[in-house]
Amino acid sequence: MKKNILVVVCLLSLLITPYCIAEGIKYIYADIATFKIRIDKKIANMNDSLLVVNGTTYLPVRELSNLLGLGIGWDEKYQEISIVSDFQYSNQPIKFQDENSKKYGYKDINNNIIIEAKFINASDFSYGAAIVSTDECIVFINEKGDNIATFDIDYNSVSFEEGFSGGCCALSTYKYKLGTVGENFPTITYVDPMGNKVIDKQFNEYAKNFHEGYAVVLKRGAYYFSINEPTLTYINKTGEFATDTEYKEANDFVNGYANVVTKEGEKGKIDKNFIFYPYE
Repeated sequence: MKKNILVVVCLLSLLITPYCIAEGIKYIYADIATFKIRIDKKIANMNDSLLVVNGTTYLPVRELSNLLGLGIGWDEKYQEISIVSDFQYSNQPIKFQDENSKKYGYKDINNNIIIEAKFINASDFSYGAAIVSTDECIVFINEKGDNIATFDIDYNSVSFEEGFSGGCCALSTYKYKLGTVGENFPTITYVDPMGNKVIDKQFNEYAKNFHEGYAVVLKRGAYYFSINEPTLTYINKTGEFATDTEYKEANDFVNGYANVVTKEGEKGKIDKNFIFYPYE
C-alpha cells in the first residue's frame, strides 16, 4: 500500500510542477518577416532577414544604414552604435570627451582615436574643419588635427555648439580680463573654416551664426549692459540688414520661420519675408 501511495504522490508532483512553473513564464513569439522594404520607391535587396518579435519588426541596423548611405560604427567600450545622418560628412572625425581629463578629441567612425583629447572645448566637424580651444586661444583645425587658423581670443568668443553652421561662424574679439564691467565691448565678424572673413562688416557685442540664410545681430543699444533695452534684427550673408524691423527677442530660422518678440512685447513668428504672425 505504501508503494502505491508513493507512486501516486510522484505522479501528482510531475503533473503539478510544470504547470506551476509555466504560470510565471512570459512567452515571446518570434518569426522571420517575409515582407519587402522600398527605399526611394525601389525594393531594397537585404542580405539579413527582418525579425518580427511579439508583433514588432526589427531591422538590421548596419545593413539598413548602408542602404541609406549612412555612416555607422560600434563603440565596444561604451556599448554604443554611432550613426552619422549626413552621408556627406560620414567620414569626418567624431568628437569625444575623455573620461579622466574631461578634454575633447576626435575618433573615426570605428572608434579609433585620430586626434588626441587635448582641447578644453571643441565643435563637431563640418565643412572639413572644427573649432577647438586651448588655454590660450581659439584654433580652427582640419581632419588631421593640423592648425588652419589661430585667434588670440577667449573660448567664450565662439559657439562650439553651432560650429560652422551655415558655412561660417560668428567670431568675437572677446578676451577675458580684469577691469571695469562693460569696458571694451567686443566686436563680432564672420569667418569661414579657413579663417577668412566672409563679411567685411563688424557687429557690436552680439551676433549669432547663420541659419537658413539669416543671422540674428544686435541693432541698437548694448546687449549685456544697457539702461535702455537693446533691439535685435536679422542680416543676410552679405552683411546687410534683411529687414528694418527691430525685435525685443529674435531667434534662429527653423523650417522657414523664426520665433520673435516685438518691441511692444507681442510674441509670434516671422517668415522669410519678415511677415509677423502673432501667437494667440
